[in-house]
Amino acid sequence: MNKKLFVYLLVILFGSSCGSHSDSNSDYVTIDFESSLVDKLKFSQFVDTIEFIPLETTNRNLIGEIQRVIYDDEKYYIRTTHGMQNANLFVFDKKGKYLWGLNKRGNGPGEYNDFVDFSITENQIHVISFFKFISYDKQGEFIKESKIELENQVKEFVPINDTTFLALVFRTRSNDLNFLFRMNDDGKVEKRFFQRNESEARANDYRIHGKGIDLWNNIYYFNHPFSDTIFQIQEENVRPMFYVNYGDKAIPGNLLELSDPYNIINEKLSRLDDYFYINSFGIADHYIYVCSSNKVYQSFLTLYSRKTGKSISTRKIEDDMILKGMILPITIKKMPHNSDNGDILWEVEPSYLIEGYRKYMSNLSEPRRAEFKSKYPDLVKMCTTLKEDDNPVLLRIKVKEF
Repeated sequence: MNKKLFVYLLVILFGSSCGSHSDSNSDYVTIDFESSLVDKLKFSQFVDTIEFIPLETTNRNLIGEIQRVIYDDEKYYIRTTHGMQNANLFVFDKKGKYLWGLNKRGNGPGEYNDFVDFSITENQIHVISFFKFISYDKQGEFIKESKIELENQVKEFVPINDTTFLALVFRTRSNDLNFLFRMNDDGKVEKRFFQRNESEARANDYRIHGKGIDLWNNIYYFNHPFSDTIFQIQEENVRPMFYVNYGDKAIPGNLLELSDPYNIINEKLSRLDDYFYINSFGIADHYIYVCSSNKVYQSFLTLYSRKTGKSISTRKIEDDMILKGMILPITIKKMPHNSDNGDILWEVEPSYLIEGYRKYMSNLSEPRRAEFKSKYPDLVKMCTTLKEDDNPVLLRIKVKEF
């Protein structure tokens, strides 16, 4: 990890740096959402190459909802849940073959009651279970654990270096209005920063989104629940960097009060005709992706070109490159919320690929089918052997300039 970044974070002094897009610092990029909305987005409009990685299915590694994917040392580390509880960590090789899983549920040393999030440093896997910080080696063998010295609960964390981490927290309403913490692998909190107002603190307690922190080129970016802004941490600044313009469907900044119980929050939100907020995002050199959700839990993908300033938003994607005509919907449970080295990592249910393959092949002549099978043997093998109740297929999408 870049040592300069660690120094930058050590000297962060801001307790309440920047609020939202209406703050006095207006040096941010606006990403238009509503004006860029299209019925469907075609692969050819943004895809350079795409790799299909079927995640092997065994009776030991059944995947529910994928929350986080980290690609490290040619392996995919995947945190998956069945509902809100019972999270597991499964490890696959780069082709999707299952290697091993981490399941340490319990109250003893190296065990956890709930697996909240994980991160990977050079030689270790780190797991947070509410107020417990646990470290394992790369084979899942227990190394050490510590109690987290924090009143708030960590909901997401990423490494700064091998022993220091940046954490995004909740329970801000009842404890601390700071959203970000720097902590070490002994659970000690070294810095609290990015203090928000009471309305944002209440929203932070209410909603946990798909992805709130991203790292690109040794710079951290983050977003907090119900916010339309992606912030950046660089050198001595915490500032808004990208603002998603939802127009009159943005959630009012002062909607909630710190004392609001959940039923009042729901009532206040229900009074709005509609509203949008960022659910997850990813940063790369030439583009940004943002997944948004609305009042009725519809989800949308926005791609923003950092080269041209062009935005495209949609609720569904059409494959016009390989399995032509296949439609992949963007849903609140199946949206892109992971990336690696600028590539989007997106899990897709087998049923879409099975049906997409069947329909496409049925429309081809016999010579064209033979040509397709010769050109894409691995894809044909995958689509003809997949079952609908198999684990998802991971799409690794290299995004072209657009």
